[in-house]
This record gives sequence, C-alpha cells and structure tokens, in this order.
Amino acid sequence: MIISWWSAGVTSAVATKLAIQEFGDEVKPIYFGIDSAHSDNARFKEQCEEWYGCDIITERAPEKYKDQFDVISKDKYVNGPAGARCTLVLKKRVRQRLEKELDYRGQIFGFEYSKKEVNRAIRFKEQYPDAKPFFPLIEKRMTKPECLYFLQEANIEVPTMYKLATKIITALVVLKAVQDTGIRSEWTFPNTSIGWQRLKGR
Repeated sequence: MIISWWSAGVTSAVATKLAIQEFGDEVKPIYFGIDSAHSDNARFKEQCEEWYGCDIITERAPEKYKDQFDVISKDKYVNGPAGARCTLVLKKRVRQRLEKELDYRGQIFGFEYSKKEVNRAIRFKEQYPDAKPFFPLIEKRMTKPECLYFLQEANIEVPTMYKLATKIITALVVLKAVQDTGIRSEWTFPNTSIGWQRLKGR
C-alpha cells in the first residue's frame, strides 16, 4: 500500500493522481475529515474519486475533537513554537496513528515545486525518515499554477475554499503594500498584477 494524503486542495489532488498513474491500485488516498470543512469539499472529493477510479478514505481525530474551533476551545491553545495545535491534533496525530496501523511502503505528499516547499520536503525527510515520503510534484517540477492547469484539463473545478484562500492571501499582499507605501487603492480581487499596477498609479 502507498498512502496518499489528500487534503481537498489543488496540489494534493494532483499529487494523488500522479501517484495513481505510477503505482495504480496500490495507492490509497486518505482525507482528514472535520466538521467545519466547506460543503464544496464533498463535490471536489466526488469529482476526484471519479478521476482516480477509487474512493478517498475519510479518517478523523478522536471524537473529542470535531474541528479546529473545538480543539482551540477545549485545549485553550492556538499556536506556538511547536506549531498550530489544531494541525497537531486533527492531522499529525491521525497520520501517526495510521502509520502504526497500516502496512505501507510509502506516503505521497502534495508539496509543489517551489523553493519553500522543496526545503519543507527536505526537512520532512530528515525529521521523519520512517515515513518513506514521496513528493511527485517536486520530482516532476510541477508548480501550483501547473497543478491548477492539470485540474482544468480534467474538467475539475477547484474547491471553493481554495478560491477564498487565494483572495485572502492576495488581499494581505495589497494591505502590506498600502502599509509600506501609504498608497491606497479601490482595488478588490480581480488580479494580483492589476492590483499592483493600480497601487502604483499606473
């Protein structure tokens, strides 16, 4: 068995597809389910299952925790030097439990080809050598935009939460520029490059 960690995101979806193309039925996609997940994740999951030709297995943290808000409320801890508490409880510990329960020969992670993610993959391999990680996107030098194109070619619409997250990140970039330069803009969210042009008065 090869575990593929599917997160309802663009890069993990494409990494899983590449793994299935290489290893076939040996790949088992696994998703960490939480109560607060966006409803559109179910649509994306269903489309990916049809694309893969197999089911995506949903695993959850212990019943004590329903989602990230439940973790924060019950543990009274958000983030610190050791990282985000919700990531530890809802993802990392579930992964570590499954690593002990399942007989696997590798794990697929959706780290895309970028300096940040390559360094992250190196650190992961150093910290968790027994996880036997594979990084198909890095191996094939596939960036996040290329993953988006890959999904588009498969006629799969990206999940709503991904679109919302992209808008939020772009908004923070513009906000930082406003803070640094004092230049204000009527720009909302159409395109990052257009936003920068308007900020600079072009």
